[in-house]
Amino acid sequence: MFDERAPEMQQAYQAARASFRRFWRELSWERRRIVPGLEMAMVKLPFTDGPRTDGNTEFEHPSMAKTIDDDGWSILHHEALAGNLGVVRLLIEFGADCAARTPSGYTAADLARKLGWSEIAELIHS
Repeated sequence: MFDERAPEMQQAYQAARASFRRFWRELSWERRRIVPGLEMAMVKLPFTDGPRTDGNTEFEHPSMAKTIDDDGWSILHHEALAGNLGVVRLLIEFGADCAARTPSGYTAADLARKLGWSEIAELIHS
């Protein structure tokens, strides 16, 4: 049906690969928007102009940094995969386990590295 060697197919394949890592960021924003049980005040963090000056934390419950979902992923895993550097910094600050592994054996740094978020992978690994 499709000739995978055709230049048009190769070009479409490259374009899809180039934009794929952005998919995870969009998915993370959507996940926070539609899952009210997360109760996250940090949902607006990626859209802020800088650190808060009112003395409040970005989390309603700092212990959330350590929670694991039903799939065995931490919030740090999700945010590292999505490339959300500011949120990753906060999670680490509030005690997220940087060594935690998904059921498939990946750390948050591994996931970030796989999608080319090298700054995030280095932050988690340090």
